Amino acid sequence: DAADAIDEGKEDDILAKASGCDAIADWPIPAIYKQIDKQYPDSKFILTYRNPHDATLSYMRMTYATWDQRSKLPSHRTGKVHRPTYEKQLAHHLRHLDEVFDYFWGREDKFIVIDTSKGRSNWKILCEFLGIDSKPWRHREWPHHYNHLVWYGNKLKMMRDSE
Repeated sequence: DAADAIDEGKEDDILAKASGCDAIADWPIPAIYKQIDKQYPDSKFILTYRNPHDATLSYMRMTYATWDQRSKLPSHRTGKVHRPTYEKQLAHHLRHLDEVFDYFWGREDKFIVIDTSKGRSNWKILCEFLGIDSKPWRHREWPHHYNHLVWYGNKLKMMRDSE
């Protein structure tokens, strides 16, 4: 699992798996984007922005079902017990945004921000950044409608089934 690899300092294992990929997304990219940039200097980075409060609430919903289990387990990194709070997660999210913008400042050829609330207008921005024709994409809906209720219901069912 990517989280364990990062906790154990094995980012190189994750980077090796990225070799030959055209694109990688989601976790663990936020934790290793600097290493990816150094190892793959021609790569491009796309930050999918969400309002920090919306993103934090989404994270809290996504992890809610595991809070009781996780609140008893010490972190591999710090040895401290992790108790998720909205305030801590929001601060983490804002800090990450600051770090990413600071890291890529002045490197517009390598980095763009896509605001997930902007819908179809993102296709033109994304296609221009990637150097591809946007015409085939311009009428497609932007895939930003994540239904947390369906996901959460499925997660609870899986947890109940595993008991």
